[in-house]
Amino acid sequence: MKKIIKYLLLLCMSGILAAASGHQVYHPHGTVYRQSDQLVNHQVANHPIETSYGHHIWGRLYKPRQIKPKQGLPLIIYVHGYGSSYRSGVPYAQYFADRGYAVYTFDFFGGGPRTKSGGTMLDMTVKNEADDLGEIINQLKLDPQIDADRIYLLGSSQGGFVSTLVASERDDIKSLLLIYPAFVLGNLVEDLYPEGQEIPETFKFLGLEVSDDYALALSQIDMEQVMASLTIPVLIFHGDHDQIIPIASSYHALDLFGQSQLVTYQGQGHGFDQATRSKAMEVMEEFLNYQEEKKEELDEFRDVR
Repeated sequence: MKKIIKYLLLLCMSGILAAASGHQVYHPHGTVYRQSDQLVNHQVANHPIETSYGHHIWGRLYKPRQIKPKQGLPLIIYVHGYGSSYRSGVPYAQYFADRGYAVYTFDFFGGGPRTKSGGTMLDMTVKNEADDLGEIINQLKLDPQIDADRIYLLGSSQGGFVSTLVASERDDIKSLLLIYPAFVLGNLVEDLYPEGQEIPETFKFLGLEVSDDYALALSQIDMEQVMASLTIPVLIFHGDHDQIIPIASSYHALDLFGQSQLVTYQGQGHGFDQATRSKAMEVMEEFLNYQEEKKEELDEFRDVR
């Protein structure tokens, strides 16, 4: 119960909007947050994954230094955004591995100019990334140190889109944590090439060159229907100065997801500064602790039965 109360207090302090009508929106006012406990209680190893269709996925798996025998670790998979890489997930991986989680951060095949997984962005579509993520989940579940019933996806920007898509197709994702999720990618492409206008074989999108397959894949996904199909808890983080993915799309998401909350940050754009990221990680931690506490309560109930 104390964990639940602490979580609710943190949500109020950080600017949380619950997915229910009539809730007030709270905004932080530029408070500087400094991470006081610089823990280094994790181990990290390169952990490549080969998909069944020939994609080589380069990734790193973080784990706590001390792992209790016969007690599987909860797993967080960090899913990077458009044109990004595993590097954007390193601060989250270090933070949560220090706090008892296994965390996997990786490069999508063709996911960005600096990808270590091969391919180019001309090979990349959200459907291809969803396929890669599905195979990553399946293979990481085979690790005997990981609890296959405690898997969380932490998706950033396009990674939030892909994480939502994958979670809607599976029953083994416990919760979603989404950082300025790019639910409106399809709309952005439509703004470039309105209906009836031919899309060239390659085109510049958000400063990077992609193929017409990228646009086609987005056009075939009804993202609102995907979001409405989800019943797992979803926690969203978004800055009110985001000039790429408008924060309005995250407010709209609250009306679609079955269980969702939104944390907003004043003055933050598409990419949080270090202080805001630290605040967000603290809220994520309490959210995850709450999910883990519910798991413990369920296990205790099963033991009693």
